[in-house]
Amino acid sequence: MNIGLEFPAIDCYSTSNDRCYVCRKFYDEIATRRHEEHIIQNAIGGKLTSDRILCEDCGGRLADLIDTPFSDELALFNILHGTSRDRDSRTNGVKIDVLTKVKPESLSGSTSYRLCEDYRVLPNRPIFFRNETEKTITIIASTTKQATDFSKSKPIQRLAGDGYKIQKEDDVGIYAEKCIYNFNPNSIAIIRGISKIALEFAIYSGIESRFLEDFIAHLLDASNSEGNQNLVIQYYPTTDEEKIYEVKKYEHEDWHPNHQITLFSDRSELYCYVELFGSIQKYVHLSSKYGGKKILTRFTQRVRSWNFNPSDWSGGPKDLHIFAGQFGIQYRGRRLEDIEKDVIHQARIRSYTLDPEIQINKVKHIMQALIHYTIANIKGTPTVDELLEKSVNADQTFGLSILRKLKDNPIDALKMIRKSYLHFRVKSNKDCCPTLARKIAPEILDQYSRFKLYESLCSVAKEQEIAIYEPHTNVDNYVNK
Repeated sequence: MNIGLEFPAIDCYSTSNDRCYVCRKFYDEIATRRHEEHIIQNAIGGKLTSDRILCEDCGGRLADLIDTPFSDELALFNILHGTSRDRDSRTNGVKIDVLTKVKPESLSGSTSYRLCEDYRVLPNRPIFFRNETEKTITIIASTTKQATDFSKSKPIQRLAGDGYKIQKEDDVGIYAEKCIYNFNPNSIAIIRGISKIALEFAIYSGIESRFLEDFIAHLLDASNSEGNQNLVIQYYPTTDEEKIYEVKKYEHEDWHPNHQITLFSDRSELYCYVELFGSIQKYVHLSSKYGGKKILTRFTQRVRSWNFNPSDWSGGPKDLHIFAGQFGIQYRGRRLEDIEKDVIHQARIRSYTLDPEIQINKVKHIMQALIHYTIANIKGTPTVDELLEKSVNADQTFGLSILRKLKDNPIDALKMIRKSYLHFRVKSNKDCCPTLARKIAPEILDQYSRFKLYESLCSVAKEQEIAIYEPHTNVDNYVNK
């Protein structure tokens, strides 16, 4: 069965922006109202929006059915990277497992833990740690009141009477050896959330609905998990520049972490590359019947916040005209309210949005520098040695051809130095990146996915305290409670 949203046949003679892509009703602003849709979900800091994709009713229902489960599974990344959201969607933390050398004690029931946005680890019920050497009882609870009430309980008071000193703390983390976040980057919630991002970016970019009809049907059919899974491909670096770029990406990517989307076609195939928090990377196969113009369009944004507040805007018609010109917004023949809405939207996303060329230029700089240092045999300075080490790591991890080619025939450097990286992560024909990624063994793709999750922790120096998607049962010398 589907997710409860009717999916009428698509009218090929209307544009994607005329009507909601789910119910296919025209926007009349009475029965069918436009909905300001975050193409990348607001709960994970997405800033690109459009009111020409979904109606209010369908937008709300898809938020419950797809966006919320998707965002819930990515909650840890919001904590790690301090994600800024347009609406207050702060959580009470994320559920984790905790490994401790000392077994915590409680008076009733099993204990679960949550990691808060300030990195404190709190239990769902009061617990205590007993230290026989120092004769102390340390109580930890979610609130001060809980801890105080717990300290007055008869079992704790009996321990106090036996000579134990009662003390209180507000963080299980002081006893934790490792916090484990169970995360499956291939769960149906993640797959459907990323698929929705890709679909809506395609519609936003002007792709006709007739090329997306089959994909929309798959997305809305919640019972067809296999169909959804088959249309999403784990990214894997298949070119030398990708392999070098992905090793410790957070060190050379000045705008890390970021969200980015790349929509591209390869003859009759239409794909979308989606990257979230610089770590979760997927190709989405939107259509195998694409008949539109060749397309390559990108969107990139920072994840972290800035201090623009739309409520502070008080500009009049003159200001609107100025800012509309600066932002490339059509002014003539439009209502001031619509112009103001577009101006505020562009102002709000401006400091998040990045020119996608910034990444292409970074790739070019890295590769040209590597070629130069290798051919000239330059060593001994921190910048040079860091890049050479990165290339060695990439070769050991993925296997590089560029180092061998430069060694065998240095004259090839003249051709390599002029190479264009416009098609970074996309390519076409026999070199089409999603096609090549499909040929990688599943266990290798899984290893790469884990590698990127680990690097996400490294980027915020939390790899010692937190583990993501790591087996955590029967760990020697640890107690998992």
